[in-house]
Amino acid sequence: MLTDLIGGVRHREVWALDTSDQLRTLRTIARQIKGLLKKGKIDRSRLMGMGLVMPGPFGVAGLSPTRLPGWDGVAVRAALEADLRMPVMLANDGTGAAMAEWRFGVAKGHENFVYVFIGNGIGTGLVVNGRLVGGEDGNAGEIAHVVVRPEGHECICGKHGCLETYISLDSALHHFRRNGVILSSMEEFERCVGPGDTLVEEWLAEAIGPLRLGINLIENLFNPEAIYLGGDFPSWLLDLFMARILPLPISVNSSHSQQTRLRRAALGQDAAAIGAAALAVAASLNPDYLQRVQARPEYEV
Repeated sequence: MLTDLIGGVRHREVWALDTSDQLRTLRTIARQIKGLLKKGKIDRSRLMGMGLVMPGPFGVAGLSPTRLPGWDGVAVRAALEADLRMPVMLANDGTGAAMAEWRFGVAKGHENFVYVFIGNGIGTGLVVNGRLVGGEDGNAGEIAHVVVRPEGHECICGKHGCLETYISLDSALHHFRRNGVILSSMEEFERCVGPGDTLVEEWLAEAIGPLRLGINLIENLFNPEAIYLGGDFPSWLLDLFMARILPLPISVNSSHSQQTRLRRAALGQDAAAIGAAALAVAASLNPDYLQRVQARPEYEV
């Protein structure tokens, strides 16, 4: 995706990638990006850099993104920077989406909010006191591995009952697989499944309770102005979550209405990519920002 300084999407392409071979996949990504720049006749001197968003956590030994076993964002960023010879900004997909909504979407003007990103996994983007926060290693807000059911589903991290095993595409695919239906990707899920599907209803019934616990945890930890629910899940499925999660449990935010505590994000499935581009722009316009982000992912724009 190519964007301008105000977040306008100038060109968008979607590529299917086989992620089983990391080296080959990275070479493919670099080749596609070079082709995109050539096709768009982009003057490299006017290019501020590339934003990369991908599931976390980053730099944690033995713990990879759910659907990208063996991948780590820090190594991916370094490889792409070397091949493309441009700055590459790294963030998890929740942080990218939070940046997009903060700068160009429904969270404009907020000083404290949390974006809950539901996709292949689940994560968050955090804006605290007007700062986009990544934490020590870019892993702040990694709620995927918060235990919500101590004797629950087995997780890839070795624990049982992690939130991601109930709220994520991966958890939905596992539920379908346990019931004899094999779906292998987000695209196949969107193509084959729709509102009213019996297996979707069963999965939602199991997922809503853990999601309420996750929202309650976030509110009590961060006391945000609002929590935005979004991600690259099908829009109709996010709408079902919004409709069924209410009423929310009591928390430090209970003085606000249920509708303002949890809100629907607006930028849809492109939010993380738009936010990634915004990170690259911010880093290019402010060199100190770039140095701070590379060294310690606590972002300030």
